[in-house]
Amino acid sequence: MFKHYKIWFAIAGVFIAAGILICTAMLAVNRFDFSAFNTEAERVKKEYQIPRDKAVNLTIETRDNDIILKKTTGSEIKVTCYESEELSYDILNVETDKNLKIAEKDNRKWYQMIDISFGIQKTPLTVEIPDKEWQNIKITTSSGDINLSSFINFFKYSINTSSGDIIACDMNAADMNVKSVSGDVSIKDSYIMYQLGIETSSGETKLSKVDTSDVEISSTSGDVKLYKTDAVEYKIETSSGDISGKLRDDAAYTFEVESLSGDISVPLSEKEGETLFSAITTSGDIKIEYL
Repeated sequence: MFKHYKIWFAIAGVFIAAGILICTAMLAVNRFDFSAFNTEAERVKKEYQIPRDKAVNLTIETRDNDIILKKTTGSEIKVTCYESEELSYDILNVETDKNLKIAEKDNRKWYQMIDISFGIQKTPLTVEIPDKEWQNIKITTSSGDINLSSFINFFKYSINTSSGDIIACDMNAADMNVKSVSGDVSIKDSYIMYQLGIETSSGETKLSKVDTSDVEISSTSGDVKLYKTDAVEYKIETSSGDISGKLRDDAAYTFEVESLSGDISVPLSEKEGETLFSAITTSGDIKIEYL
């Protein structure tokens, strides 16, 4: 019985060695350029121009491409994307509600989704818009990152991603609602007039120099970090994530904090303040201090 095992192991070793030699030979022929073995079709850069006066709402839907939304000094909306025969974008301008919809269109068969990619081509979707009054924006992606910047005045933001990170900087809005499963959420130097709502599972949430009325953050295992934020009411809930922050010391706070097994450290208040800071966690620590 043992001799049979030795024979099979020897045959397996021969095949493995042969495979290594063949792969090395193929790499040598291609001068060790791993990108030569890519099976994914290369995408071509495309640019589209849309008149600004035909849209006040914006909807973006992608699968795994990064999304970059930024301000332009031009008078038209500019969309820059990367397309192939199987992967492209539909750009629809609905006149009835003045909604501009940019949606990724995936025409691949199931077997075409099994790709081999070395040195993956970067194919972000970039939308440049004039900084005028907008109403609503809705962004949905699966694994792509979302980057928003430069004081884009939308009335309401709705952002949803599974594993991609969300970064917002220099934003101005009435409401902002963010949902992420495992991606991190970072918002800084922004003004949200009414409510900022963030919901994550394992992603980390960071707020830095954010002014708003109400902050609501819900997380399972992700940490929540605050720095120099200003709000009328904070409501933060986590299961195992830590909650920490450095708050402005020119505001009077009422702290209502609770942790079943974690440590708690918050400033002592001589009197109840106008700002309510509510934080509840199961096993995470809560540490809040003034700047």
